[in-house]
This record gives sequence, structure tokens and C-alpha cells, in this order.
Amino acid sequence: MNILMMTFLAFVVNSCEKSHHANSFHQEEMVFQIILPDADSPLLPSAEVQTKAEVSNENIQSITLFGKENTNDAFSPKPSIIINRPVQGSIWKPDTHYYWKDTSHYTFHGYAHTPIHPGSSLSLQNEGRTVNITQPATYQVISGVNTTIDYLLSYSVHYKPSKIHQAIPVILEHAFSKISLYVQRAPSMNGINIKNIQISFANIKNQATLHCNKQKDYGKDNESRNEWSYHVGTSVANYAIQLKDGSPIKDSYHTATPIMDFIAIPSDHEGMKQYTLSISYEIHTGKATRSYARTFHLDKITPMWESGHHITYNFLIDNGIHLTGAVSEWITEDIIESTILPPISSKTE
Repeated sequence: MNILMMTFLAFVVNSCEKSHHANSFHQEEMVFQIILPDADSPLLPSAEVQTKAEVSNENIQSITLFGKENTNDAFSPKPSIIINRPVQGSIWKPDTHYYWKDTSHYTFHGYAHTPIHPGSSLSLQNEGRTVNITQPATYQVISGVNTTIDYLLSYSVHYKPSKIHQAIPVILEHAFSKISLYVQRAPSMNGINIKNIQISFANIKNQATLHCNKQKDYGKDNESRNEWSYHVGTSVANYAIQLKDGSPIKDSYHTATPIMDFIAIPSDHEGMKQYTLSISYEIHTGKATRSYARTFHLDKITPMWESGHHITYNFLIDNGIHLTGAVSEWITEDIIESTILPPISSKTE
């Protein structure tokens, strides 16, 4: 299955306009496919691509693209260009048109991130390969979207033009971890009034410097991904919510919307020992009210939060409180068939 046939499309359309990058042999414009890893729809070349609402995709407003033509900047006099998301449709266009030189060798990569809200910060060096991040200290949602920052770095791609030019894939990959939390009601609890549900992730590290030690070379490293090292700071965040009484709790979390959804800095097993997830709630049966509360240590549920992975937690409300955790690659299934996934874990406490 071709990766380009299973991913989100954003073409920079061909143009006949002249540019300082034109040459005497061809007037063919550089064309790029901007590929986001959460795409939910197959390639639709002639129509707008509709994608499932995700924590990040709809908030990616621009792509910063770096290019080298031999040893020089491909977008001279600038080292990079910014391609902005269109107001409508699936076509992303730069402000300036650039053209291939058939005698040159090109290298491209890019990065993107979601908006930076008050309480967060993001700074970049080394063409986006070094990231300084501070995530918000509390859980906030603005216009239905969580305010934590999602950062994506693409693979490196090499290209030598020929008489038959092709679209260059800019395949973006998440540098952080995505955390989703669901609450599930056991069948035995149907019809029982559950109120005052409060949930909190505590002691979550929210400041770090990440460095990409090895950037995947697209077309060569088919069974690898971008490799990151990170130095985590001492500051922590506490992400807490209280569900409104009467909020629906689905029987199966697979079809429900997560009640919490945020981006987190990757953490190894040692760091996870400080992370906790707590829940408290009340069950009302007639005139009787019973209160429940429990705190889980997350290193016992999911040993680590890995870069580019989606960590899912599910609370099951039964006669007691049960927590399940699962880890999967943060990418839609079947997008990259040749990628060897890290071990998938699922634990219950």
C-alpha cells in the first residue's frame, strides 16, 4: 500500500510564473505533499479532504519548510519558507513559487506546531531539531481544544530532479506523546446515578529540551523513525477536571469522546514513578450516597510515555474503580505498513 495514498494531502499547486529559481531546461514548479500523521481519510486529489477531529490536526496553521540545493539554500535568500493552511480546501500554497534545477541535488525537511497559548512557550534551534518546550501548568480548553502544544518534525527527504518531476512528501511525525482519558460505566451500573466525578493527573513534568539525534531519511530508513533525546526540567503540571453532573458516560470508551486529551513531554520509567492519576465520585441510590476515591501510580499502568505514541487510559466504574492503560503508535492504522511498531502494552490495575 503506497504511503501517499493513505495520508492527508496538501499540494502546493503547479504554476507557470517565473522565479529566480527557474532554469533554461524546465519551468516546472516545486510541489510538496504536506502529510500529517493523524489523517483519517484516503487521498482525494480532486476534493477537499475531510479529517477526523484530533487534538492537533485542525490546529496546525502553518508548515515551516527548509530546503538545500546542493550546499545552498533552496529558497534563497531565506533558509526556509512558511506554507499557511488555507481558509478552505486542502491546497497549501507558499507566497513565492520555486522551480527545479535538473542539475542540482535537493534536501528538504519541515516542522509544524499548534498555537502557543498563555502559560506555554516554545523555542526552536537547529532548523527545528532542538525544541525548548513549556506546557501549561493547568488543564485548559479554549474553543473546544486543549491548550497543550503539539510539535511535529518531518523526515529528511533527498531528491534529484529528472524530466519527470514528482511531489516531494513532507511527512511530519509527533515529537511528544498524546494522552487520552476515558470513563466507562460497567453494565451493572446502568441506571445508577453517578455524580461529582473529579479526575486529576498530578506531578506531570511540563518543561524540557528535546534534541533530534537522528532524523529519519525518507526512502532509506523505512523501519525507523526520528530519534529524540530529552532533558526534563523540575517544574510540574496538574491537569484536573470535574465532570458536570449528568455528563454521559458511555458503556464502551472505543466509541466515546475522551474526557481529557492533552500533549505531554515523553517520560522514561523513572520519571513515570512520580506521575499519578486520581479519581473520586459519588454514587446515589435512593437516599443513600456512597463516595469513592482512588489514586493510581502510572508507572504501574504504562511504564513510559514515548515520543510519537498515543497513551490511552480508561476508568471503569463498577463496584470499585479499575484503570486500564494501553500504548500504541500515534498514527492512523495502515498509513505506513513497513514501520515496525514498538511493543504494544496494555495493563490493568
